[in-house]
Amino acid sequence: MNHQEVLLLAQNRPAAHSLPKFPLLEEITGGLSGVWVVAGDTGVGKTTWARHLAYSVVGPELRVAYLDTEGHFLNKDANAGILGCYGPDVLTHADEFMDVFQDSAEFRQHVETLSARSLLVVDHVQLDAERSERSDSLQNIASVMSTAVDWATRGHLVLLLSQTARLSYGAAPTMKIFKGSSAIEHAAHVGAALWRPEKGNENLIQFRVVKTRFVSMPAQAVDLVRDGWSLREVGLSPVRDESRSKAPRKKLQASEKAICRAYRQAEALPYTALWKALGKPDRTAKRWIASAVASGLLDKDPAGLYRLKVAA
Repeated sequence: MNHQEVLLLAQNRPAAHSLPKFPLLEEITGGLSGVWVVAGDTGVGKTTWARHLAYSVVGPELRVAYLDTEGHFLNKDANAGILGCYGPDVLTHADEFMDVFQDSAEFRQHVETLSARSLLVVDHVQLDAERSERSDSLQNIASVMSTAVDWATRGHLVLLLSQTARLSYGAAPTMKIFKGSSAIEHAAHVGAALWRPEKGNENLIQFRVVKTRFVSMPAQAVDLVRDGWSLREVGLSPVRDESRSKAPRKKLQASEKAICRAYRQAEALPYTALWKALGKPDRTAKRWIASAVASGLLDKDPAGLYRLKVAA
């Protein structure tokens, strides 16, 4: 399309979608639009939150396509608990306007048939990427994110859930929280995390934005209380300075400390330089580097350079 056509397309794009279940979340983000990526530790409630969001918006004006890689929808207790938070109209709308897939290929084929604006949920990025026939996990994640951006460009609302980098477990969220590849935070229009801000309080969950593209970074996070399968907003909390966060930092293993030391004089290293800096046999270095990439300590960019994702 020419310049005038693309400007007209931008002018006529629909506004961000409201979030009736989460009005405070809508307040700090402006509503759901583009590509959202939400990370969180295992068990924090990412899928429960995503399902609540999906059920709260599904209807004749917004279809939902949900890729359920972990089989959450096959848990009858979860289904009964979450749907029990809503009236019969929501179940009726979901039956008519929501499609759930466990197979990634079938999900993508279905998305290609959607002509009207829809909410597309990928739960979650890393498992979806692992289903690729290619062996490069970082390239697979980048491909998932690139496809998500394409969907958003076509007008869909895209919500992707992400695992947490191991070194971010239990810590206050930052952009380093996403596991596997910097392509995740680069592609996200809104990057956020669900985490437990109070040690020992399993029921208090906080939604905290860590990256925005077209809206300003909010100075507040949304506090939610989980009661069984129920999830409700209870207020806003100011975002604290990371340097003052009391969240414990994950203790580095010996191999991870060695990798951190290798980056004291460089921001990015090719494999050969990193191997030499480690001073270990090739087989050991490969194992250490692969483990560091998997844990989120290192990120491998498209040029093949390894970058440290946490401060040394």
